[in-house]
Amino acid sequence: MQQHNPVTAQRFHYHEHHTQEIIEEIIRNPEGYVNAYNDVFTGSAYLDAVHDARIKPDDILLILSIDDAQLYESKSSDCWIYIWIILEFSPKERYKKKSVLSSTIIPRPNKLKFIESFLYPGFHHISTLQHEGLPVWDTSSNHFFTSHLFLFLTCADGPGLLCLSGLIGHSGKHGCRMYCPIKGQHKPRRSQYYPILLLPMQYNIDGCAHPDIDPRSITPGTSEQYVMKLKYLMSSQTKTQYKKHRLDTGIVAPSFLLDLQLHLILGIPKCFSSEIMHFSGANMASLFMDLWHGMMNCDELTDNQNSWDWRVLVNERWSSCCKLQTIPS
Repeated sequence: MQQHNPVTAQRFHYHEHHTQEIIEEIIRNPEGYVNAYNDVFTGSAYLDAVHDARIKPDDILLILSIDDAQLYESKSSDCWIYIWIILEFSPKERYKKKSVLSSTIIPRPNKLKFIESFLYPGFHHISTLQHEGLPVWDTSSNHFFTSHLFLFLTCADGPGLLCLSGLIGHSGKHGCRMYCPIKGQHKPRRSQYYPILLLPMQYNIDGCAHPDIDPRSITPGTSEQYVMKLKYLMSSQTKTQYKKHRLDTGIVAPSFLLDLQLHLILGIPKCFSSEIMHFSGANMASLFMDLWHGMMNCDELTDNQNSWDWRVLVNERWSSCCKLQTIPS
């Protein structure tokens, strides 16, 4: 345990001390805000949990992070890795190798059908410590206390998070990973849904033609909404009824996180983190490059690239603005 060493035990109190600093800062600020949102502790989800006494000063906050990795060029080297990040340390320390707790390496290349079986040993340990508490002797303050493990966030990419959340995925009618109420829209004779905010022109698909949505009005789903819709899904009596309820709710199955002490997790869907790395760093960049080069895919039934009007940057303008090789007109 980190508390056995007086030096690391003192660093382990970052969560407690920083929370008090944030609360004092909010009290001093006439508008009730913090000066900078520079850590998870400045977020309203965390501060609300502290205010409601769900998170206590002696509790240990954890982040679960899981992702697949290809160790070598060959696909046969695929595996899944999941780790625990301890939020008691400051951001300068908690993400370093010496502070991260490695948990399990799950072999591939076969597709995982039931990832919970590999996660069970670690989560069984977490559940036990949540239920019984963890006795700790703190050498920096020379006092004994019982700590509980609080699961704050679960971090993963889209496919990885579905293993934890039991939700439908981004191509479903209710595909938001934060379980917001936006309904997707699909093209005629296509089953995949898209989270479109503006109603397409001449679009009238039954159950999908919702009016324009102001992005500022979007809010994440709540635990109460999730539980209500999960009960609706679990009331299914037949396979046909289950498919309809799944479409209506966006839930495939109950999240196995429900087996933890519910007052010691941030909540479902709040504990499922948003993920912008692939969106901004990979997906959007690829889409823009395809668009700029006239190679963006389009619907073969309703559209044709040859009918598009294109403007191509050439010569000095292209070179000075984009630092790329000139594209001939």
